[in-house]
Amino acid sequence: MFVPPELLGTGLTWAGNLLFALLLAWTLRFAPWRALSQPERHNVLFGFCVVMLLLWTLRAGTGLDPRVHILGATTFTLMFGRHLAALGLTLALLGMAISGAVEWSTFGVNALLNAFLPVWFADRLWRVSERYLPNHFFVYIFVVSFLGAALAFALTAVATFGVVSVATDAWGAGAGALFSDQFVPMVLLLMFGEAWLNGMAMTIFVVMRPAWVATFDDQRYLAGK
Repeated sequence: MFVPPELLGTGLTWAGNLLFALLLAWTLRFAPWRALSQPERHNVLFGFCVVMLLLWTLRAGTGLDPRVHILGATTFTLMFGRHLAALGLTLALLGMAISGAVEWSTFGVNALLNAFLPVWFADRLWRVSERYLPNHFFVYIFVVSFLGAALAFALTAVATFGVVSVATDAWGAGAGALFSDQFVPMVLLLMFGEAWLNGMAMTIFVVMRPAWVATFDDQRYLAGK
């Protein structure tokens, strides 16, 4: 969900950009670059970046900023791991900024909300499921992919309006009514769309191209089931 500069104060904008720069440096340092040594692998990654750029240009109109859109972060995370997913989504956001759809001044804040936060959540949920839930294909698809995508979207929505509420009086009379009447129903609707899109995508990839999915192991999820 992209936040325009008019909904962010100068201090919060700079703080977000600084935090983003630190996380980006840390991610670049620890990203598994060897995973991209095969041409097919990095072609898939860049292809995902293009797909995400196209998805993010399709935003839902609520009449109220922040601008709502499908995230796709859960699929990206499960396909490539948290480091490469965060970098790939940042590249997609860079394309949005170059096209003028996202303002440069809020690049860091929007990267934190649309890339690093949902990627972190998707990675945490996957790791928790690996540790505490049965190693089963349907757990991976319905809990990690389907439910995880919906929860990641909800978390991003809550965090976005938390940031906006800190920066400005987002809960004034007009904005508050518009938020409750239009934004919340739109978020609830897109949560299902997010879950369905990510769940369907991961089902296709683990069946057709399991070698592309960094977090999926045939022996762990399918052998003997």
